[in-house]
Amino acid sequence: MGRWEDCVDLGIAAVQIFSACLRHPRASNTNRDRALRTLQAIGREAIPSLQEALNDKNRNVRMRAADGLGGIGDASSTSALVRALEDEDYYVRERARSALALCKQNPKRE
Repeated sequence: MGRWEDCVDLGIAAVQIFSACLRHPRASNTNRDRALRTLQAIGREAIPSLQEALNDKNRNVRMRAADGLGGIGDASSTSALVRALEDEDYYVRERARSALALCKQNPKRE
């Protein structure tokens, strides 16, 4: 598997690996972004990890996590995204607002 995206079919096993990457203190921004994009591609199984990433100290991770949750579009992310509307960073709040709109448009999307 040469590309991160090739791991999508691994499902929950890949979620565990990419979640660990997000938490690793020396993970580069590039690797964290790739992990977040892959988690979004995995879909519903990755929702808890993306919700957790909304609390990361790095605003780019929080923004990308909101994007990922919006991309999945599952209503189960609503409460985490509502909390993100209170984020200290304007751009995180805006991404959370956009993600909420997507979740409301596609409440049953998988």
